[in-house]
Amino acid sequence: MGRTTLEYALRVGVAHESDAALLRASADYRTPFALGPAGATPEPPIRVEGDVAVSALKPAEDGRGVVLRAFNPGPNAASVRVVGDVTMSPVRLDETELRGEDPERPLRAGEIRSLRLVRR
Repeated sequence: MGRTTLEYALRVGVAHESDAALLRASADYRTPFALGPAGATPEPPIRVEGDVAVSALKPAEDGRGVVLRAFNPGPNAASVRVVGDVTMSPVRLDETELRGEDPERPLRAGEIRSLRLVRR
């Protein structure tokens, strides 16, 4: 059988983290986000607020901005808000616009939301 290597991480000292906070910590551990020169701590161009987890940030298929996908892994509704110099509009998974939908409406438990972000 060959050699197997395992890696694991423990979170210590945090008594009551939400499901979303644990998922974010896990993702940060596995794939740390780096932007800018080594050693620098630049301000990110956007910040996602709310007790949600981000599952994707990708270029929009039509080239207009980027699409951010966030979901609520918890049992209760959770707000989601994107802070930055962007306009945001809700889109379907196929990236067609959802007219009349409030992009900041709280996500129900288990709900996924896709948002198109376009720099102002």
